[in-house]
Formats: sequence, structure tokens, C-alpha cells
Amino acid sequence: MKKLSFAVLFLVLTGSFLFADQPLQTYPQIDISGFKKWEHTEASVAPNSNYFAGLTQLGGYTPLASGGPWQERLQLKIIGQLSENLSVSYDLDQEPETPEKFDVKVKYYNNELTFGDINANFSGNEFVSTTKSLNGVMLTAKEPWYDIIVVPSAKEQSQTQALTAQNGNNSAGPYNLGHGSIIEGSEQVQLNGIYLKRNTDYTIDYFEGKITFTHLLSTTDE
Repeated sequence: MKKLSFAVLFLVLTGSFLFADQPLQTYPQIDISGFKKWEHTEASVAPNSNYFAGLTQLGGYTPLASGGPWQERLQLKIIGQLSENLSVSYDLDQEPETPEKFDVKVKYYNNELTFGDINANFSGNEFVSTTKSLNGVMLTAKEPWYDIIVVPSAKEQSQTQALTAQNGNNSAGPYNLGHGSIIEGSEQVQLNGIYLKRNTDYTIDYFEGKITFTHLLSTTDE
């Protein structure tokens, strides 16, 4: 089994742009930072019948799930200070194995309006609190005598992945699903066309994206 990986280009952009012939504290002030990265990764397994078993040992790499041996990563952040009390920011994150994330924030004094992928932290008291990853709009306002979080329009952030099919390798696993950070209880698993039951027929590691069956799977099992 052999794995080859290399990056062909890595570009970093960072800078601060001000209008010419103006003092440092004048506005607007804009800062751009981030990188663009291309990677090429290949895996070869001999014999070919052990392909999926080899990918499992590589710990997550699978060109079928990521769309090919070429992978692309992008992180971009733009911060604009428009005045002493008004600022805007744009944050973009693209990874090959996770959904795209972006958000736009507008902050005026202690009030902040966020669009896109947001993390809303709702703290009721010292005993009850929750954090949700949402896609939508969120308004936060904070003063010495009040602290408000309003989410007028949002939905929980998730993304349905395409079905992954593979054959057994004469073991119970673990088998790599090609995706990590899976929402608990969202999977549907079939063995030779028959739906299986979690914790009865298999166990699953949602964070790593690996599944282990309660019995051996032969090379003819799908």
C-alpha cells in the first residue's frame, strides 16, 4: 500500500490598505488575509481487492468521497474598519471534506449583525446553556444592563452526503465512510440491500466517520 501527497501551490495574501497620503487612524482601513492551496494525493493498493481495506488504514483518505485526487482549500478573511465604531468582516472557509462556511458581520458599537454560518450560544443560567451551528441571521446587542441574542431567520447547518458503497474485506471493520463530523442518528446503513440497526448490527464513530459491524463481512457483501 502506498500513499503519495504533495502541495503544488500555496499562496498567502495578507495586507492592510489605506488611502494614500492619509494618517494611520483615518478610515476606511481594510485588512485581507488567507491562503489558497491545491493538493494532489494518490493511493495505490496491491492487490486491488484490498483497496477499501487500505483506505481504512490510511485513516480517512478516499478520492471517491472528495471528488478525485486533487483537493482544494481556501481560507479568506476581509476586515474593514469603516469608522471608529463601525466595522464589517467577511470570513470564508472551504475544505474538501466539510461543507463550505462563510459569514458576514457588521458591528456598530456593541451591536453586531451576522449573516451566513453562525454559532449561536444561548446561555440561560449556570445550569442551562446550548450552542447551535446555524445558517441564517443573528443580532447580538450588549450593554451593562442587558444582553440580547436574536435569531430571526436560521436553520441548523448540515449537508447530506452522497451514498458510499464498498465491499467487505473479511473483517468486521472499522470501515471508513469517507466523511467525518456526521450528525448523530442521520445515517442509513444497508447490508446487501437490507437496512441495519445501529448498536444491534453495527456501531459508528460519528466524529471519525468509521463503522464497525457486529459480524464479519466477506468480499461479496456490499
